[in-house]
Amino acid sequence: TNAVSFLNTGGVTLGNGGDAFTFDGGLTSTAGTTTLGGNISTSNDNISLAAVNVSSNSTLTSGSGTQTITGGVTGNNVLTINNDDASSSITGIISGSTGLTKSGSGTLTLTRTNTYTGATTLNAGTLTAGNATNALGTGVLNLNGGNLRSSLAATLGNSSFTLGGNTTINGGNNLTFSGTGTLSSGNTLTVTNTGTTTLNGNLLAGTGALNLNSSGGTLILAGTNSAYSGITTLTNGILQFNTSSAFGTGALNLNGGTLQSNAVLSINNIWTVGGNVNLGGTAAFTLGGAGTINNGNTLTVNNSSIVTLSGSSLSGSGNLVINSGTGTLTMIGDKGSYSGTTTLTSGSLTFNSATNGLGTGLFNFNGGTLRGNSNTILNNNVTVGGNATIGGSIGVSLSGNITLNTGNTLTISNSANTFLGVLSGGGNLTQTAGTLYLSNNNSYSGTTTLSGGTLNLGTTTSALGTSSFNFNGGNLTGSNFSLANNYVIGGNATISGTGITATLSGLGTINNGNTLTVSNTGTTTLSGTVSGAGALTQSAGILVMSGSNNYSGATNLTGGTLRANNATNALGTGALTINGGTLQSIIAGGSTLGNSSFTVGASGGTISGSNNITLSNAGTLTGALTVTNTGNTTLNGNLSGAGGLTLNSSSGALTIAGANNSSYSGTTTLTNGTLQIAVATNALGSGSLNLNGGNLQATTNVTLANNYTLGGNANINGGSNLTLNGVGTLNSGNTLTITNTAITNLNGLTGSG
Repeated sequence: TNAVSFLNTGGVTLGNGGDAFTFDGGLTSTAGTTTLGGNISTSNDNISLAAVNVSSNSTLTSGSGTQTITGGVTGNNVLTINNDDASSSITGIISGSTGLTKSGSGTLTLTRTNTYTGATTLNAGTLTAGNATNALGTGVLNLNGGNLRSSLAATLGNSSFTLGGNTTINGGNNLTFSGTGTLSSGNTLTVTNTGTTTLNGNLLAGTGALNLNSSGGTLILAGTNSAYSGITTLTNGILQFNTSSAFGTGALNLNGGTLQSNAVLSINNIWTVGGNVNLGGTAAFTLGGAGTINNGNTLTVNNSSIVTLSGSSLSGSGNLVINSGTGTLTMIGDKGSYSGTTTLTSGSLTFNSATNGLGTGLFNFNGGTLRGNSNTILNNNVTVGGNATIGGSIGVSLSGNITLNTGNTLTISNSANTFLGVLSGGGNLTQTAGTLYLSNNNSYSGTTTLSGGTLNLGTTTSALGTSSFNFNGGNLTGSNFSLANNYVIGGNATISGTGITATLSGLGTINNGNTLTVSNTGTTTLSGTVSGAGALTQSAGILVMSGSNNYSGATNLTGGTLRANNATNALGTGALTINGGTLQSIIAGGSTLGNSSFTVGASGGTISGSNNITLSNAGTLTGALTVTNTGNTTLNGNLSGAGGLTLNSSSGALTIAGANNSSYSGTTTLTNGTLQIAVATNALGSGSLNLNGGNLQATTNVTLANNYTLGGNANINGGSNLTLNGVGTLNSGNTLTITNTAITNLNGLTGSG
């Protein structure tokens, strides 16, 4: 027929139990209820109905024409809308046990909160939920093909949904499924919706596939889906799991987009990276299944919390990037089958495998912090392409070749042991804590800085490369090592060890206010020139100073042996304090020390050795100074203090040459060797003189006012006049022999010697 319009309000019945009608010009019912009992079609013309009662299964077919039902839809049967246009709608409430089926390539929009309990079936075209709640009723939702979408943020109240064909959820608004779902075998549910799509119900048994491919959308799986065994594929968008069984037992294909969790969760699915994909979000999660990163693809971790890869294996030759800001990627277990490149740009990378924690590929250390969860060894070659840190409190070993790129710094803040392989490149190395072992001869040309912890150089000769060494704190030690680097002491720093041999042959600078302490019980040698205004302290072992040094800070000897191995200023120009330990010269021609003054502290000290040694300037004897040196020892400066001075050398000489030693009140004891007096008066101050052996000799005409005691067989020899004006006591059994070729005056003798 041609176009038909029903204008009455009493309603009209079309068909009875399967009749078919065709209206070439369209069909309109403006009032009342139209009862459908068969199939109605038009030739691409509109169908517009008010209220509809579906008395038997009926189909409305309009081709490219628009279908509109403005009143309610009731009945106990199925109404099928078969349209190809883009704007068909049912704007009235659908109620009862009516079922609704969408077919044809067009769009059907349901705009009301519908209460019908019959099944909603999407076979083709687009079905749009146009109301925030229950637009598709409360019955079963069958997705057999076509597209499902919403025109606003909507929640579907369907009791369940079943995927019976390849179906797409698209659009740009949030859409939530409340009921359970079944993804039947051989079918794929694809989500391209750029809003948020949420599956709140459980996914029941099924092997169908689930695919998210949305440039800006999110798919949330919030159900307990342990019975679901299909493949889940992330191609684009954000895939969020809210339960540990969100992906069931099937494989997880990560081909793009972002995977994230809403809580601290662990999933055990086998996963494969087949594109460039992110592990993101703010909640910590664990991928517990075996993983594969395929060649040419990149898995990027930008989660701000903790992501853990704990699967039994990680394989493939693709790339792994950690760029997580404050987040952490934790690698658990041996990843030896993974051969791709790992890049840490920001955040933390933690591993706990004894070996192969990062696989076998290159490790680009461009930033962030590397940590161990157990004492672990990484055999990867490493490139430091940014400012990066090895931190934590567990032992870490990077045994591969390490390249420090120019302009970048590798910082060691790990409070435990850190071991590094061969270092090259133009970058820098800084240590602030723990113990760092450099057991190789390295070629890197960047600056090395030690601010804290212990730097152990083993038995190396060039462990710190070729550039300068900033020694700002901490301890430098090893087995038997040598360094040719120029060094700067920029803090209170220590060279330590037990019986080791340590040599620093570069130029050294001790900055003002800082102290270099040598506590090594073996031999430490500073063979280069040392400058600066800082201080040097020795507490143990042997310290050899071989340069003609001009540092002006104090030199403190509190233990061990301090050896001058240069003719002039081996100990710099600052004050020298001997408060324990031994001072020596080991250079054949002898050493002249240009220190501004010297002090012997309460613990005393010794000058020993076999070469000449001269202390050029004033000395204060608070404690006892003993000279056993078999060469010539000369004290050129004025002496003061109440400490004692003892010469006990088998063949050496001690020369007192200070012009005015009147402030010296200590006891002077001659036990062995030759005590030479080179000033006319007050050479030995006001203290007593004990002659227990050896030779007393004047090198100029000398008068001594000291009381003296002969406590052994002693000699007065030489070739200059010597007058002893003090009271002399010659103890019984001892002999004072005079062989002086000049005049010797002894006044006030007592005793029986």
